[in-house]
Order: sequence, then C-alpha cells, then structure tokens
Amino acid sequence: MAFLPLVEMPLLSISKNYFYQNGANGITVSADSRPEVWENVFQNKGFAINVAQNASTILLL
Repeated sequence: MAFLPLVEMPLLSISKNYFYQNGANGITVSADSRPEVWENVFQNKGFAINVAQNASTILLL
C-alpha cells in the first residue's frame, strides 16, 4: 500500500480582492489560522493585514 507524504497546506485562500477604505485594516488573521493571501489590492487604509495570536500567514506578493 502506498501513502502520499503529509504536506501541510493552507485550508483557506484569500485572493484577487480589492480592499478600499475598509477603516483600520483589510484582513485580520488570528488564532491558529494559516491562510494563503495572494493577488489582493489594499488601498487607502491604516494597514493591509493584521496577523495576531498564533496565526502563520503565507503572503505571496
């Protein structure tokens, strides 16, 4: 019986969005989440991405 190697992949992908004047930030990633964030546009905000607690975000710029 063959087994595939265990590869940790993000369960959530946040991509191809346009965040415009969303107040303080565009995306907040918190707790133990591990999203992949790519091809997003952040315009006119305090900061684009807030990462808190034990989150580990994959950012592809």
